[in-house]
Amino acid sequence: MWEPDCCRITRRVLPGSPHWAADVRKPSFSPPLDRGETNRVERASDGFFAPKSGFTLTFYPLLPCRIADTHKVGNGQPFSGTLSPPVDVSNGPCGPPAAAQAYVFNATVVPPGALGYLTLWPQGTGQPVVSTLNALDGSITNNMAIVPSTNGQVDAFASGLTQLILDISSYFAP
Repeated sequence: MWEPDCCRITRRVLPGSPHWAADVRKPSFSPPLDRGETNRVERASDGFFAPKSGFTLTFYPLLPCRIADTHKVGNGQPFSGTLSPPVDVSNGPCGPPAAAQAYVFNATVVPPGALGYLTLWPQGTGQPVVSTLNALDGSITNNMAIVPSTNGQVDAFASGLTQLILDISSYFAP
């Protein structure tokens, strides 16, 4: 059902650039989306957008970049428990600024057997009681996650033995 206060997000490619921009607008009318609009309207949100305030973060896309791969750290052995050292995103090769307050990751685990779960969270805070992804059958598994950060670092915990590949695709900053 179309909500009258819903917003439309229109995605457009910037000429001569690999980047895109999104326009967020309230429609002046409330029709349902039809199939003919799919190339113009990226998504119709069923949520509501808050007015911009001093605490608003802006989404910044990046070209996907590998921020961590435990195959290439130390002796390349899988880890279990809390990854040490934490993933240092702000000083890594991918370029999000130190002002970034959250990162968008694609986390991939490559377990030699049943893993259980992987959790990502801001370094320096307590480990949450939720998983970022589950790999109970030991399959290579990935999931996208938005992870906040106050210091540019992210902790990872694996409930079983695994390799971790972490790619960043965007970040949020003031």
